[in-house]
Order: sequence, then C-alpha cells, then structure tokens
Amino acid sequence: MSGWDCEFCGNEAPGYEPEYCCDGYECGCGGMPAESCFCSDDCANAYEEKEERQRFVSREVGAIKRIRRKRLWKELRLEQERCMLSPELPESFTQWPLQMKSAFTDINAVRYKMQDDGRGGVWLFGDCPNSADHTYHGYTDRQQNGFAGAHVTFNLVDGGTITLKGPFKTSPPKNADQSVLTRGVIAREVSNHPELEDSFGSLRIYNDVIYLDRDWELGEYMRIDSLAQSLANERGEKLFYRKESLGGAMSAWANPVEQAMTT
Repeated sequence: MSGWDCEFCGNEAPGYEPEYCCDGYECGCGGMPAESCFCSDDCANAYEEKEERQRFVSREVGAIKRIRRKRLWKELRLEQERCMLSPELPESFTQWPLQMKSAFTDINAVRYKMQDDGRGGVWLFGDCPNSADHTYHGYTDRQQNGFAGAHVTFNLVDGGTITLKGPFKTSPPKNADQSVLTRGVIAREVSNHPELEDSFGSLRIYNDVIYLDRDWELGEYMRIDSLAQSLANERGEKLFYRKESLGGAMSAWANPVEQAMTT
C-alpha cells in the first residue's frame, strides 16, 4: 500500500512513489510532490482532459467579459459626451475615469517662470493660465526626496533650463497665482458601477445630479467643495461630490450646517 490516493478517482494509487524538489522551505512547492498522483494512465488522461476543458471555459468566459467591458466603455464614453453637450442635467452620471500618468510628462508640458524663495531655493511656476497646477519648489545645490530624489530639468520661459535635485510638486505660496483646473459633480446619491473600474477601483455612478461641470473650469482648488457645501446648506440635505484636478481626485459628503439650515 502506497498510502497515496488518485487525484482523479480517489482510489488508492499502488506503486506511486512521490518525488520532491525540496522540503518546501521558501519554495512554492510547499513541500508537496513534484508530480500529481494517479492510479492509472486512464485517470491521468481523464484528469488532463478535465483541466483542459476548464481552461477552455475560463478563456471563453474571459473573452466574453473583455468584449462586454469594451462595449460598456464605448457606451460610457458616448453617454458622457452627450452629457457634456446637453444643457440639461442628467439624472445619473458615471464619473470620468482616472488614468495613471507620468509626472515627467506633466513637467515637460509647459515652460516655467522662476522666482527666488530668499532661502537658497527657487519656485517654478508654469507659464499657463492654471499655473498652480504646475508649481514646483527645490534647490540646485541641496538634495531633497521629491521624485525619489531624481534630478529634474525644467524648461524656462527665457529658453534656458534649470535642474533641481529632488524637487517637490507643491501648492504655490499665498502671494502667487492660485488658479487651477478642476471639474466636479454633485449628487444626492452615489453607487459603484457593477462592472467598470479604472486604475483606482470601481467607477462611481452619481444619481439625482445637482451640479455637473461640462468641462475643466479655471478657478480656486476648493471651488467644488465650497459649492457642494453651499448647496447642502441651501437644500438642508447631505450631498455627495467628487472633484478632479490635474493632480488627482477626491470625493466626500457635504453635510448641511445646522445654522445655515435655520437662517
């Protein structure tokens, strides 16, 4: 008696002698035999046929899901285009998908105005309407940890360049232009899309939309937050909002302030 059972039929597999690659320490084998246990060639063949059928089904199901997701993405883009063109607010709106992008691509998108910070470092402001979206601070002679310590070269408006050692992308100082591009949506209810997701998780569906930006708007970074809070106070109910900037996105509930509800 071998003490090993066939992996297909469950009967004892006489004559089976397991072979091991190692004792399983820090190895994916887990200390199990390197070869599967079968009582006969018929069981081995039947097991392989069963596995192949399962792989086939998995491939077919995966292909069907990919085709469906592709169709859903196309429908989503068309629906969002209709929402952007319509003067009427939609009853529901699925958020814009966010995609990962290279920070260095963002840096090279504009030229920069340079300003001494009075402490040995420099501010760099993007020469564009939304300059606060392209604000960096760093030093030419002092190493910092921004961009994992990389030495980053910026193109200046005068045609020159400057290389900062580990600069940080940051908010501009109070005396500088604070204009950024943002877009947002405000609604009474929110839920996760049952099938579609972007790089950061499930897309959200906003139902009973109160406000929607048709395009990027230039203004203060807190524009959507303030508007959501104002609408929540005015309506006396909590509202869910999402705002996006070129640097990312955030979402939250705006709860009505009691004082604002009673005045």
